[in-house]
Amino acid sequence: MGTTNVDVSSKVGAHVTLTAGEVETVNFTRPESAAPFYTPNPISVVEIINAGDDDLWYTVDGTDPAVAGQHCYRLPGGMSDTRDMPSRQTNTIRLIADAVVPASVQRVS
Repeated sequence: MGTTNVDVSSKVGAHVTLTAGEVETVNFTRPESAAPFYTPNPISVVEIINAGDDDLWYTVDGTDPAVAGQHCYRLPGGMSDTRDMPSRQTNTIRLIADAVVPASVQRVS
């Protein structure tokens, strides 16, 4: 399982390569130095881009996804999806695939 942290004060998103059967985590963060304007979740909408040919599955509520999991969003190869984050407390997107899949996760707002 890999983890990528994206500091929203200087970055827009992350480009990752999913490994078959392993969860990849993307966390959006804001430095503590942003206080007193610091909020736990610096984003409200994300875009997930599947740059591969195979499907991927993802969650935006911080739970681990599963390949073909009923609690996950499915994103076919070559497609993108824009998703509202479920609460202002969640800043984690988790992805999984059953093949090697390049993907990007970026904040929209």
